[in-house]
Amino acid sequence: MKKSQIMVHLLIINVTIPGVAQVFFSGLLGFLQFNIIDLSPYVRKVFNLHVDYPVNDNFFNLGYSSSYFMVNMGNLYILMVYIGFKLFFTWATRKAKHEIVVKVRDWLAIDLYWGNVLSFMEESYIIMCVSCVANFTRLRFNQAGVAINSILATLAMAALVVYTIFSYFWLRRNHGLLKLKSFKEKYGYLYESLNIKDTYNLMEPMV
Repeated sequence: MKKSQIMVHLLIINVTIPGVAQVFFSGLLGFLQFNIIDLSPYVRKVFNLHVDYPVNDNFFNLGYSSSYFMVNMGNLYILMVYIGFKLFFTWATRKAKHEIVVKVRDWLAIDLYWGNVLSFMEESYIIMCVSCVANFTRLRFNQAGVAINSILATLAMAALVVYTIFSYFWLRRNHGLLKLKSFKEKYGYLYESLNIKDTYNLMEPMV
C-alpha cells in the first residue's frame, strides 16, 4: 500500500508524467483514500468548509482539490475518528465494573493498538502527511467546523510524529526478533519492506 502511495504522490513534485498516467494516478488516489462513496460534498456542508482553494496545481492535478484536512483524507478520516473514539472509550472506562460496559470495552479493545492504530498509521501514512501539510498552509479557526478540521489535522500531525519515533525505537529494541516467523506474522507489516540487517535501515519509516 505504501509503495502505491509513493508512486501516486510523485505527481506532487515537478516530475514529467504523460497525461494518461496523470489521470490514472489521480483516479488511484481515490482508492487509496477508500472513497467508495464520495462524502466530501456532505463534509463541506456539515462543517461549512466552503471557502477553499488547492495548495497548488500539482496538488489539484493529483486529486487534492482542497486545503482542508477532512476533505483531502477522503473516507479515511472516518476511520481515524472511529479509532480515536475506541481509544477514548477504552481509556475512559478502564476502571468501570458494570458488566455491559466491560464487555463493550473488551470488544473494542481487541487488536486496538496493533490491529487498528498502528496498521491505520502504516497504511495511510503518506496521505495523512500530505493532507496535514495542505491544511497547515491555511490553518484557520474562524468557524466551528473549520476549527474542528484544524484540530483534527493538528492531532493527526502529532500522531504522525509519535508513530515515526515509536516505529524506529520499537524496531530497534526488537531487532533480534525481526527474523522470527512468529514475530513477523504478528508485526511484519511494520517492517516487511525494510532491510533489517542493519539497525540504521530501521530509520527508513521516519524518512
